[in-house]
Amino acid sequence: MKVKVLGISEYEKEGKKYYNVYCATPFSDRMIEAGAVGIQVKSVWSPESSVSFAGVTPGDYLDLEYEPGFQDKATLVGFKQLTTPFNSHIEGIINDEPKSTATKK
Repeated sequence: MKVKVLGISEYEKEGKKYYNVYCATPFSDRMIEAGAVGIQVKSVWSPESSVSFAGVTPGDYLDLEYEPGFQDKATLVGFKQLTTPFNSHIEGIINDEPKSTATKK
């Protein structure tokens, strides 16, 4: 899943570090067809022992990598840092530029 990082928080509990990464990503085609407009905002949680987000900063573009985990639920296993924006629609909304002309049905 390709995302733009909006914010990151980290905390420690019982000597272990954890990350909450807040990000924006486009709606899927299926959701757009169902009337979704704008962008999705998601949060991703990860213990540092699984995936470390050290060095990631707001504004970075990531491709989050998931695999089936416990009970086939998607489990974050890593990410790739992208060097260029992947979706100009996200940039337009986040930077408060003119929005898409798409309207809800």
